[in-house]
Parts: sequence; structure tokens; C-alpha cells
Amino acid sequence: MQIRCVSVTALTLLMLSAFAVAGDPSGYLMRLNLKSGQIIRYRLLIERDKPKETGEFDSSYTISTNQPDVIDMDCRATGLKINGKDRTADLNKAWGGQVAKLPWTTLSRRTGMETNYEAKSAKRDVIPFLMEAGIYLAFFQKGPVKPGDSWDGSTTATGGCTSGHFTFTGVRQVKGRQVADFDVTNIMFLDQADEQVGPMKMVVDLSSGLPEAVDYKVKNGKTGRTSHFRQILAS
Repeated sequence: MQIRCVSVTALTLLMLSAFAVAGDPSGYLMRLNLKSGQIIRYRLLIERDKPKETGEFDSSYTISTNQPDVIDMDCRATGLKINGKDRTADLNKAWGGQVAKLPWTTLSRRTGMETNYEAKSAKRDVIPFLMEAGIYLAFFQKGPVKPGDSWDGSTTATGGCTSGHFTFTGVRQVKGRQVADFDVTNIMFLDQADEQVGPMKMVVDLSSGLPEAVDYKVKNGKTGRTSHFRQILAS
């Protein structure tokens, strides 16, 4: 199985650090700002209809190396629920103990060689959720950006790493913190029958560059099935 990315070839959860200077007329300079040994935990919530199905996929990301402009991330799958039932034991039979490695730049762009999870025997109903494993991250620009600026970049989306169009919509205060809002549109899905239902909404913490929340829907034109994905920063 291939772990999904974010901020690379996909709409793909990396831990970026975006630093912004409030009131700076030149805009916001966004970067990944992570420390060696730091552990980031995400939960991916999946809801599908026709038939109705839900999933919760938990994963952790340890920053193993933080060199100038290169961030190495060790990825581990830590928990799985399907339709409210704990299926972590089945997850562990397929991927238990494995570590996938992802290298990133401080602009939240993939670099170097990645190491994926090795496919092992997995129950049939678990496989579709394993295929969604990965992290959603933003795709930063080299220079400062202002609300309304847009650009094409890599991202993570259902099916794996792909590309999309990022629009920086603004900065706001949330519980004393600054967060940046992004809309991601024109996502190129690996399944050509998939279409976005509205933009992907991404909320990025400006102090770390990490997405706190990612939310989007996809409808398959062949089956008529709609899938709703939400990535939430757990810690």
C-alpha cells in the first residue's frame, strides 16, 4: 500500500510551520516549523453514502530529522474504526509496527525518497481505509502571500498524491492563535469519475504551518456515491 502525501503529487496531512507577521503589508511568509522528536497526531474521518459507511483512521508522525530546509517524518498507523467498531487489530495485522518515511522541505513540498508501508494480508473491508492513509498539508510559496493570492500545487486527496489549485482566503484569530484559511479546487483525482463537491477547506496554524483541519467532499459520477473526508489535528 502507498501512503498518501499532502503538499506533493496529491491533496495529501509534514508538519509545516507558517510564520506570519501581523499587519505586515508585504503579506504572510509561511513555512513548516517543526522540531526533531516532535510527534504530530492526526485523525482522518471518512463518511460515505450508498451504502452508508464510516471510518476513523488514526496516525502519528514523528519528526526524526530536521535539517536546513529538510524535514524527515516517520509515519505510523495507530488506530482504525469502521462503522463504530474498533478494527485496530486488523490494521496491525496488515501494517503493525511498520514505519513509512516521508521527507519534506520547509515549504511543505515532498523531496527525496519515500519509504511506504509494505502490503500484507488485510481483510477486504479494511483495504479501502488503508488506501486513504496519509497526511494532508498545505503547499507554500517561496515569498509572502496575501489574501486572494492563488497558485497551483501538490496536495493529497482520496486515492493518493495529486495536484490542486490553492487560494489563500485570509487570516483570523482562533482562541488567541492566528490561522490561515485556504480553498483547494480543481483537484485532479486518480479516479477520473470522482468530482469535488465544493472546495476543499484547509485551516493552517500560522505558528507551526500544520493544518488543524481539512474538510472536503467527493462524488463518484459512476456510482453516485459521495465521500466526506475530514482530517483533524489531534495533538
